Amino acid sequence: MRPSLAVKIDNVALAIRPDQTGLDVADVVYEEPVEGATRFVAIFHSQAPERAGPVRSTRMIDPGIMWSIRGLYVYSGGTPPKVAAIEDSPVQTLDETDLAAAGANDRDPGIPAPHNLFVTTDNAWATAQDRTPPAPLFVYRAEGRAFRGEPAASVEIPSYSQARYTWDADSGTWLREEVRRSGAGREPHLAASGEQIAPANLIVQKIASTEDKSYMVGEGDAWVFSDGDFVRGRWVRASLEERTVFVDAAGAEVKLTPGTTWVHLITSDEPVIAAG
Repeated sequence: MRPSLAVKIDNVALAIRPDQTGLDVADVVYEEPVEGATRFVAIFHSQAPERAGPVRSTRMIDPGIMWSIRGLYVYSGGTPPKVAAIEDSPVQTLDETDLAAAGANDRDPGIPAPHNLFVTTDNAWATAQDRTPPAPLFVYRAEGRAFRGEPAASVEIPSYSQARYTWDADSGTWLREEVRRSGAGREPHLAASGEQIAPANLIVQKIASTEDKSYMVGEGDAWVFSDGDFVRGRWVRASLEERTVFVDAAGAEVKLTPGTTWVHLITSDEPVIAAG
């Protein structure tokens, strides 16, 4: 048994893809806005790469993401209030100093600092003080049961990463493209493995702000994309200790396709563009 391992991963121009490692195999990835760009909280449990990264700094919203998941959380630096917020949460944190002590830090000399820190996942897991597996974050459809919603051939999230996902029926996944910071337009978002990012499920969750963990509690608008369809509904979370539940217009929890899931956190005034 092992806990989940969450890694804060870079998404800026200096972390030139395909140097992002592990995003294509993470069980769940949260994408959050940071200063006009995005960063990822990639959560590994059922599978993991040998190393993951580039590892970057923590943010105020991260305790709200991690509180109910617990497990291990890997990050590198942050302002004192942000570091204090994650250190005060019920997760086991591993900063760069902890990674070095565990032999879990892997600096890549071919990438400029501070964008070249990677974590070796087995060594990070070896530090776990509590090996309790994480509780499920979502519920899933039984095999053969259809996902009922409106047709969606693609979805665009124009802000921050300017990501677009296109439904691929052959693979049963949402193929991700992202605008290059060079201005070259959207290109397939490839991980270091050469594989395109392609989750089975995509969730867009609107929150009021990313400036505090408290904004991950309450309720708000949500879009859930799976199996070529989408459901326009709500997210509901009664407390930090409880998981977020995504419900349809009738209040029933939306059941996902078994597989990987990406959750985009966007602010309430940002658009979501679904095309059938």
